[in-house]
Amino acid sequence: MLFNLEQDTGSSISGYLVPDGFADRPRIIVRDGPDTLIEMECNEMREAVVRAGRHETGMIGFRVDEALLPDIQQRSELSVWDHKSGLLIYRRAPRSDLVQKKLVRVETQMIPFLAMDKAIRPHFQYGADGVDRFGLETVQQMFHLNAVPSIYLAGRLQIKTFTEFLDRDFQAIAVINDPYMELAERLFLLQRFKSVPQGIFGDRDRMTFGPAVEHFADVDLGSSSLLKEALKFMPDPVSRILNAPLTRQISLSSGEETLGPNAVPAAVDMLSRFAVVGLREAPETYIEPIAELIGVEPSTLPEASNFSQIASIADRLRDLPIAEKLLEKDIIVYHFARQAILDSYKRTADF
Repeated sequence: MLFNLEQDTGSSISGYLVPDGFADRPRIIVRDGPDTLIEMECNEMREAVVRAGRHETGMIGFRVDEALLPDIQQRSELSVWDHKSGLLIYRRAPRSDLVQKKLVRVETQMIPFLAMDKAIRPHFQYGADGVDRFGLETVQQMFHLNAVPSIYLAGRLQIKTFTEFLDRDFQAIAVINDPYMELAERLFLLQRFKSVPQGIFGDRDRMTFGPAVEHFADVDLGSSSLLKEALKFMPDPVSRILNAPLTRQISLSSGEETLGPNAVPAAVDMLSRFAVVGLREAPETYIEPIAELIGVEPSTLPEASNFSQIASIADRLRDLPIAEKLLEKDIIVYHFARQAILDSYKRTADF
């Protein structure tokens, strides 16, 4: 899906929305704050998309003006959304104190830190979380919203794919988890995956995680021996989900690639380019730096939740050589990152 704003003159807003389906007729929702004002099909022709073979009819443009909304100029919180996906297309800047930065929060955990997104997103003009639920083309379009100076994106992205944007005008932030805790959390979630609310994971996730869900469905996570056996005999699609997920995510362009001998230094180098990297185990290492970065009070940002059940599973995993082998690269990356983060935080606190 492609989309963009063409212009907002005050008295009219125009843009386009190219759907994934060649013959689909895209629909938009126009809101003012939380209130829905209009639902309509895109009503303008864009001949270029027909010539490019991207859409059957080219009816992918939209215009919202005074004929539809007589008081459109007074509606400072007007926004346009894709009806099918619920994705934000454009939002007017309702306040002068919005953060004038472009920020991407790289979600490194399987359970998304939604509370952090909810706290940060209102400070930006354009915001979208869980962006990994969308196709690569759609996510790249979000990064390409050049006319919007205030953008917040969050998701489980293969960030190497978007390096050009970090070199240009985006800053990246992340909260990383102890590898054993992350593995325990993933196993805990996989057994409950089918009951997770639909909006948290997209169709791609459900297909990707499906083999792992089935593999661990009946494994007693409280039994070290059964846990060891399940980890030892994982098929490749399952192993890719649990084998050094942090290193795989930040050093590879695709989750299907194989981790090579340079994966660890590549992952450490990538993390060094982030504006903020914090430790989930130490909330002060991410709450205070993120608050400073976006100019808000630290008390307005949440700590990541922790569960005693997951800590117990992690303790069992630490005693299993098969788990250590599975997480070897993440353990090394986390060691170097943790040391650098704590040293940096201590110097800042002392200063």
